[in-house]
Amino acid sequence: MKQRSFTLMELMIVVVIIGILSALGVMIFSKVALKSKITCATANHQKIFETLSSRIKMCNAGMSATYGPLCTTGCSPKTRTLNCTATPSSYSHPQPADSHAYLMYREAKNSFKSCYDNKISAFGGVAPGGHGWSPGAGWSNSTCNIPDKGIERGQSVLGYQGHPSCSSGRDIACLKTNVGDKDGNDAFLESEINLCLF
Repeated sequence: MKQRSFTLMELMIVVVIIGILSALGVMIFSKVALKSKITCATANHQKIFETLSSRIKMCNAGMSATYGPLCTTGCSPKTRTLNCTATPSSYSHPQPADSHAYLMYREAKNSFKSCYDNKISAFGGVAPGGHGWSPGAGWSNSTCNIPDKGIERGQSVLGYQGHPSCSSGRDIACLKTNVGDKDGNDAFLESEINLCLF
C-alpha cells in the first residue's frame, strides 16, 4: 500500500491560509477592543455627569450632598458633605458650581480608571498654580473652554465657569471626556449644568 504525503506546495497553501485567518482574527479583535474602549469611556462620562447633576439638584432642593471617597489613603476626611440648607447672601443657590465640580473631580479621580489604560486614573492632576487648565490636568479652574489638545483618550476634565451670584447668568459645572472614535482618533463629549437655571 502506497502512503501519500503532503507536497511542499500543499503545506505552503495551508500556512498561507492560517496566516490570512490569523490576520483577520487580529483585525477583528482590535476593532472589537477599540469599540469596547469607546463604549466604556462614554459610560464613564455619562455616569460622572449624572452623579454630579443629581447632587447639584439635591443641593438646590435643600438636601445635603455628600462626595467621596476623596482619596484612597492619606487624607481626612475621606468624604465631604456640602451644607445645602441655607443659601449665603452673596449666592443665588446653596453651593457654587466650583464646590460641586471640584469635589466630583476628587471623587471621580479615585473611582474611575481610564478605559484605554486601566493603570491610570480617568482624570489627570490639577493645573499648575491651580488656575485655568493645562495638558494632563483633570481639573479646570474658572473655565469650561477646555482645549482638546492634552486630554488623552479615556480621560476627562471637570471644571466650572461663572459666579455663584449669577451676575453673569452663569455658574456652570462642566465635564469634557475624550472617548475616541472607531478610527483611533480623538473624539470628545462635553456636558454642562448651569446652576443659575434652578
